[in-house]
Amino acid sequence: MLWEEFPHVPNEEALRRVMSERVAVTDELYYAPLGEWVENRMFPRNDGGLATFQRYITDRKRAEAESEALRDELAAELIAMTRLHELSTRLLASTEFQPLLEEILRAIIAFRTRTSASFNFTTGGRRTGDNRAARLSQEFLDYFRIVHDNGSACGRAMRKGGRVIIEDVLTDPDFAPHRA
Repeated sequence: MLWEEFPHVPNEEALRRVMSERVAVTDELYYAPLGEWVENRMFPRNDGGLATFQRYITDRKRAEAESEALRDELAAELIAMTRLHELSTRLLASTEFQPLLEEILRAIIAFRTRTSASFNFTTGGRRTGDNRAARLSQEFLDYFRIVHDNGSACGRAMRKGGRVIIEDVLTDPDFAPHRA
């Protein structure tokens, strides 16, 4: 008998179901000693026994896990980008600069954890905020109330009154002074 030969069968429940209910059952098992996933397709036989067909599915399981992780990462990135877009849209209409900029900073911090980006703010050669900042200095806020460079993406967005997309900083002619 199978149970006497193999007393610790990991898919015993599925095997017993095939035998008792006489139905086909498919299960997937991770076989730790080999680090492999196996799909078992078990069918009742006319003689009272069962037939089992095995297929290694490790590559499929890895691809599924990678796909799920990517899907989760993209969903989180979309949420963060949507939040940044909503905040930047509100920035154009807002007269309350300090609270909105702090909210944008929090959104950037959330987005940063998803993209491994880094950012630092400096004014006059000294750091005024970083990716852990919660409050921004008045000096920082005063500096950024005015767009100092009309050729920058921020300057273009302010002139246009809307979003500016720079497809490639290496070929965008207005971005040339900022490449260095």
